Amino acid sequence: MAEEMIYNQAEEHLSPQRYAEMKAEVGRYLYVAGKYPSSEWEQFVGFTPAADMYYQVNVGVAVDSGQAPNIFAMALICRDMSKDFCHIVWEPGDRWLPLGGRAGT
Repeated sequence: MAEEMIYNQAEEHLSPQRYAEMKAEVGRYLYVAGKYPSSEWEQFVGFTPAADMYYQVNVGVAVDSGQAPNIFAMALICRDMSKDFCHIVWEPGDRWLPLGGRAGT
């Protein structure tokens, strides 16, 4: 669900350059990764998502160890499919402030 929404909405939410970069990396270094959400989501959705009810999906380009993350979008989805909840943060970069500092996956 989240991956499809990100791909479908990318052109309208990313700059033309970033959208072209994302399209160019499909099948090469573009990745989709999921993990349990952290409390940092509260700044975007107004609540701390419980790991048993929500999941985070990141779409970005794989980078070498030590390089800054290259993330196009991060999505928070509800595990209960009847809820139809998906909140996407585009180009999270420095707006995403995990406890450790810089944005990450």
